Amino acid sequence: MWALWHETRGEKGEEPPPEMKRALAVHDEIVVAADEEKRADLTMKMPKICAENFWVGGICRRPGKMLVINNDVRNVPEYLLAGSWGFEGPGNACQYFFKR
Repeated sequence: MWALWHETRGEKGEEPPPEMKRALAVHDEIVVAADEEKRADLTMKMPKICAENFWVGGICRRPGKMLVINNDVRNVPEYLLAGSWGFEGPGNACQYFFKR
């Protein structure tokens, strides 16, 4: 609801507390800052703001990885890459098929 408030300039949603309004204001400055040094300085403020205000807390660990191992599945990459950006790697599951 805070994002809706921010995007609609207060017309809809729920007004956030002052700390979040400060974070949103810094974000707004970052996205329009033409000077790279100013943008970098503003960006460095965000971790401090977030550390001072614990807005989001995880309630569970990351889910495990699901793998299908079957000699009849075709068009599967020999190796898949895993990383913080995702697990799928170069695979494209919608292109896999079963050899019958």
